[in-house]
Formats: sequence, C-alpha cells, structure tokens
Amino acid sequence: MTTDDWWTKAACQGEDTEIFFPQTPAQERAAKAICNTCPVKTQCGHYAATHTIYGYPITGIWGGKHRGTTTKTTT
Repeated sequence: MTTDDWWTKAACQGEDTEIFFPQTPAQERAAKAICNTCPVKTQCGHYAATHTIYGYPITGIWGGKHRGTTTKTTT
C-alpha cells in the first residue's frame, strides 16, 4: 500500500458520507464506531490534520476525531 492509496482500505468505503458530518451525539458515536474498526484510522486522521480544501481545514469525523472548525487558513 502506498501513501496515496490508504483510503482504499478504509472501513468507511461504501458508507453514506453524511454520517461523518453528524448533527447529533448519536450520529457522531455511529461515525466514530466505524472509525474504531478501521485499519487506516491513523493515516486518515493524519491526512485531515495536514490537508485543506480550498484553504479551509478538513471538517467532519476523520480518523475517529471530530474536526469541527471551518475557519479558513492563510498561507
């Protein structure tokens, strides 16, 4: 597995992505439960922590952690 294809091994493959943008504590627990079974949880969390989308931090549940900020970063 290369560093660029870790997501192909993710436990969330095939899941509705809405689950990873929870609106309730129960939804957040459900998303994190999927992450807790994932063999690439560490890579996922690292990716979200070190990448942006159009200058904005990645949000939602990544690597079992809620990344809730939407403040644009400056570089």
